[in-house]
Amino acid sequence: MLKMKFIREDITYRVISCCYKIHASIGGGHLESSYQKALEISLKNEGLNFISQYKSKLFYEGEHVGTSIIDFLIEKDVVLEIKKSARFSRLDIQQVERYLDQNNFPVALLVNFGSDKVNVRRIQNPSIIPRT
Repeated sequence: MLKMKFIREDITYRVISCCYKIHASIGGGHLESSYQKALEISLKNEGLNFISQYKSKLFYEGEHVGTSIIDFLIEKDVVLEIKKSARFSRLDIQQVERYLDQNNFPVALLVNFGSDKVNVRRIQNPSIIPRT
C-alpha cells in the first residue's frame, strides 16, 4: 500500500496535534482571539517557530497596493488560518489559496474551532510538487 506524502507533513501534523489538544481542553465556539492566544502557547511549547498575525503584502505592477493578515506563518512557509464558524465557506478556502499563491508558500492548514469537533483542511499550493 502506498502512503500519500504531504508537503511539510512533519510540521503540519504537529500543528494539527496542537489544534486537537486545544479543542480537547477548551472546546469549541470561543472567540477566534482565544484560539489565537492558545495556539501561540501550544506552538511555542511544541518548539515550532512562528509569526502570529503575519503581514502579507500585495503588489500590482511593482507597487504595494494592500496587506493581508495571515493568522500564523509557521516555520517560514506553513500557513495556519483559524476560523470559528459552523463550517468552512468557499470564501475561506479561496482566501487561503490566495495566501499560498501570493507568497509561494507550499501548504496551509485551515482550522475551524466553531463546532463540537475541530475541523482541519489541508490545502496544498498546486504549483509546488511534493518531494517523495
